[in-house]
Amino acid sequence: MTCGLQSVASEPESEGGVKVPGCDLGNSPLDCTPDRVQQRRLFISTTNGTRCLQRIQSAPTVLAAAFINRQAVVDFLAQHQPATVWLVGSGWEGSFSLEDTTCAGAIVHALRAHLDCPLASLAGNDEVINAYSLYSHWQHQLLEMFHHASHGQRLLGLDCLDDLKYCAQEDCIDTLPWQREPGVLVTHD
Repeated sequence: MTCGLQSVASEPESEGGVKVPGCDLGNSPLDCTPDRVQQRRLFISTTNGTRCLQRIQSAPTVLAAAFINRQAVVDFLAQHQPATVWLVGSGWEGSFSLEDTTCAGAIVHALRAHLDCPLASLAGNDEVINAYSLYSHWQHQLLEMFHHASHGQRLLGLDCLDDLKYCAQEDCIDTLPWQREPGVLVTHD
């Protein structure tokens, strides 16, 4: 597969990360357990993620990726072999996000290993090489990386260490959210 992976950051602003009054769940991944969610349709709005998805909603394929489902993303990319892949981090407060960029690097790292190819054949720009390098540095210390990230520090201030521990896991779920229609993500079959 020859593809140009390109990494960009969107420019959302922060809203606080605290559960909105009147809503059943917050944006914590630990709130959305199978027993609480069951087969319900969820409406999730976050300042950073929602704005990011709105900016890219016209792309032919939109997948939601994180460390926890990295392998599902890599498997999809290896199977479908798109010519170009944009890894778009939702960012934090309108700028660079250490954890988003490191996650993009984790995807590139796993894809490169899966395809057994040199980084130069995947990297469409220097941001991809930067993301790959960040992941190479932090890959065995993801929780520590979250502690250093500004958003991670904020979540720690909100007593969300368990969220960070969950998000610092790799390849623990095989769920692959993809955009069925603008603004609607469903599980890819």
